[in-house]
Amino acid sequence: MRQPVRRCDPWTNTGGSDTMMKVMTAVLLTVMCGSAAHAQAFWNRTAPYSVGLNEVRFGGGDTVFGTMNSGFTRSANNGESWSPAVIVNYVQDIHVVPAGNIFLAQNQQRLSRSTNRGASWTVVGNGITETSCSSVLANTSGVVVVGTTGGIYRSTDNGTNFTKAAGAAQLGADTAISAMATYDGSVWYAFTRSNGNPERGYALRSTDAGVTWTKGANSLDSVAIFKAVVHPNGTLYVRTGNGLRASTDGGNSWYLAAFASSYIADVTAAPNGTVFVGMSSSNGLPEWLHASTDNGATWAPLQTPSFGFSGIHVNAQGHLFLSQDQTYRSTDNGATWKPLPVAYPNVTAFTERANGEVYVAAGGSAYQNLYRTTDNGTTWKHLNTGVNGVPSVGFHGDTIIVGDNFYPAKLFRSTDQGATFKAISGITVLSGYVNAVLGTKFASIIAATSTGIFRSMDHGKVWTKVSNTPATFLRQRDDGSLFAFRSFSGSGVMRSTDSGSTWTEMKNGMGNTMVHSLAIASGGDLFCGSDAGLFRSTDAGENWVRIDTQKVKPYGIHVTVDRDGHLFFGGAKNGINSIVYRSTNGGVSWSEILPSIGLIDNQTTIRTLFASASGHLFAGTSGGMYRSAAVTTAVRDGERTLGPSSFALEHNYPNPFNPSTRIRFTLGRPSEVRLTVHDMLGRTVAVLADGPHAAGGHSVDFMPHGLSSGTYLIRMTAGGTSLTRKMMFMK
Repeated sequence: MRQPVRRCDPWTNTGGSDTMMKVMTAVLLTVMCGSAAHAQAFWNRTAPYSVGLNEVRFGGGDTVFGTMNSGFTRSANNGESWSPAVIVNYVQDIHVVPAGNIFLAQNQQRLSRSTNRGASWTVVGNGITETSCSSVLANTSGVVVVGTTGGIYRSTDNGTNFTKAAGAAQLGADTAISAMATYDGSVWYAFTRSNGNPERGYALRSTDAGVTWTKGANSLDSVAIFKAVVHPNGTLYVRTGNGLRASTDGGNSWYLAAFASSYIADVTAAPNGTVFVGMSSSNGLPEWLHASTDNGATWAPLQTPSFGFSGIHVNAQGHLFLSQDQTYRSTDNGATWKPLPVAYPNVTAFTERANGEVYVAAGGSAYQNLYRTTDNGTTWKHLNTGVNGVPSVGFHGDTIIVGDNFYPAKLFRSTDQGATFKAISGITVLSGYVNAVLGTKFASIIAATSTGIFRSMDHGKVWTKVSNTPATFLRQRDDGSLFAFRSFSGSGVMRSTDSGSTWTEMKNGMGNTMVHSLAIASGGDLFCGSDAGLFRSTDAGENWVRIDTQKVKPYGIHVTVDRDGHLFFGGAKNGINSIVYRSTNGGVSWSEILPSIGLIDNQTTIRTLFASASGHLFAGTSGGMYRSAAVTTAVRDGERTLGPSSFALEHNYPNPFNPSTRIRFTLGRPSEVRLTVHDMLGRTVAVLADGPHAAGGHSVDFMPHGLSSGTYLIRMTAGGTSLTRKMMFMK
């Protein structure tokens, strides 16, 4: 009598075969090879990029300099690649002397100078009594002037020593300098800012390299001047918190040029006279960036690639450099934009939807951003969630759900494919920080927080705390069972088989250890990367066996499995921070992927590994994302005939068993397979497989019905050859 069985998903793609022993051509990604040319092709560093540069200056030709939070970086090829950032703090302004020194005006540290184009910096500024400098100008003769809260200081020895050039005697009560500007160095401008309310500002003008300064006749009343730019025709434009202001007479009189009541985030002028203005909020306008080719008489909106706005800069060739969520460049006056790899974010989590979209949490240690790709990682879109930190993303039907990892815990949902996010109201139970969120197969939503696990059965309106154990990550098997684990404070893995209502620790064989990753193969096997090593469970987490043979240091291990059942795990070893290994036989043997990410950039550390449904392998690191240059899974591309190849029938597990056991077999080539179960009299009691199977690993779950306890035989026949294994069923 044949018994009903449930066939698990195979480890590999399924496909037909015939008796001529033809197999589908498999194009596999090279794992190890002696040739560096072959190995180099495995990993490609890719977007998303991070950092919208705060300030950008140009050094002639294709040289670009920029500052970010606490760093200075440079590019020698118009932004195509950038040097590692040199740590500098609190930069307010940059001035680049043609073919000479670079000066940084800084808050708290006054002034820094570089004599080697930004490779290293020296704090200078003897004689400046104030602690902060807001702005700086310099020339090729060694003259440097800086603006401070107490006036203007001047140096004639490249910034080493300063004397005050303009203070209260020349400036009156308003001695604070907020900005400086020049076009060709013949006229220098400085702009004051009042020390009280109401805000007002004057223009100061010098035609002798800062020796003397003349104050403009009229002030800008009720506005603060934040930045100024000199147009090629001599017009002054200043950005304020209340519109764009301009002067055509050297700062003696002012008029409102455009955008009344708008906060102007930046303004710049191109060599051809085009003026570009950016705003940090839309103020009722659909675009962030506007351009004028008629000296401000009319303005045309320009579409920008992302959201937010912090800066717009233009070089001598007229190329635009835009700072939004990251830095972009346009060589066609803003018609198109290219993201620039100024810096790479800390990539911590991947999630894939059923439609193939991949979402990534990436950014700073806390301020994670959300990115999405719809083309297997070739391009990425930064989603404007409006959330301070996104540790991960979950899906509930067509709804995207993200958590905020800032206290107190909050959740946000998007019903328009990530265009907008709204807070889920009515959450009163969630506490701590939201680390992960997951929509289950049974309509519940699970949130893992720093204080425990919560569940909602009504689309996130009402939440119930179902576990007091903190959790960092969530995973779900095809059968709906859930797994939670955390990368701090050893507690192993927890499992739920009732849609998250109850949770049980599953750590037999693994013990108490910090778990960093959990991967689930298509056949249901679990692979766990922990501080104690890499473990495998073939019984839904009941038991764990270590399989990594100490390939990497026993901490920070990350693991993933692709659709063909190939395992990838990574960590650090022998001073190399990021090494990835691959196994095509369930962890029996391993080969290292070369060159390792650590050899490409040993400053990065692997944070997560992810195998997408498209077949690409992704590595999220502390220094950005890497993607395999080709897919790691088999690609059908015609057929060819191969000679005989081996097959294997593994022992079932568990054995003895009740109520079910898993049987695995591996094919070296596509074959007709018949897998049967027999009693000790030779009678067939179940047929588990009978038909064509692709090359690779497969698994079948056997759930006997109506059979007595005892010993049974598993028989596999393929290519005219049979193998037999014994198993014991115990009621």
